[in-house]
Amino acid sequence: MKTHIIVILSLVCLGLSGCCNDCEEILCENGGVCDAGSCMCPEGFTGEFCQTAIDACANVNCQNGGQCEDGGCVCPLGFSGQFCEIQDAPSQIVIDSITLTDFPSINTQANFPWDINDGPDIYIQIRRDINNVIANTETIPNCQEGTVYSFKDQLPINLTSVYGQHEAILYDEDEGETREFMGGYFFTPYNQSSNLPSSIELSGGNAISMTLHISYVF
Repeated sequence: MKTHIIVILSLVCLGLSGCCNDCEEILCENGGVCDAGSCMCPEGFTGEFCQTAIDACANVNCQNGGQCEDGGCVCPLGFSGQFCEIQDAPSQIVIDSITLTDFPSINTQANFPWDINDGPDIYIQIRRDINNVIANTETIPNCQEGTVYSFKDQLPINLTSVYGQHEAILYDEDEGETREFMGGYFFTPYNQSSNLPSSIELSGGNAISMTLHISYVF
């Protein structure tokens, strides 16, 4: 009698599902586990057999040079936030070098050449104001109009008041510890909306053009 019951139950099982072990011929990939004839996929995979890797970065838009890794943004120095959308304020801005591309050929106040026999001997002063000098560059002698000059000695210098107004002033160094003011510019080292540029351009109506090449400390 018991044998008849087992045979009947087996026939019922085969009639309903074709096989009592629904996972016998199911091969789940990438660590998936079969349950009731279907693959249960681990995180990061999908598909009938878990054969397809999910691209966690497909809908992630990292900004400001950020790179997506495993669904999250890895931000470059100076940026933070979920999508690197926040620009961090530096603690210091470093002037690494200064390029001078143009300067007035004559002393416009005296309507006379800076030096009688040759070009001006130029150095650049970086300061908060006339009583708070941060640094003087080296002096480049006999500068000629139309020539580009690079000032690197006595640099780099660190500006710790990144939101404060500063001055970049050109001087013609003369004999006897005298100097002539050639002109200059006011500038603020850091601007929240500037997107961390690598240089500050100073030019305008006084015939002086210079570039401050900068880097950042966070």
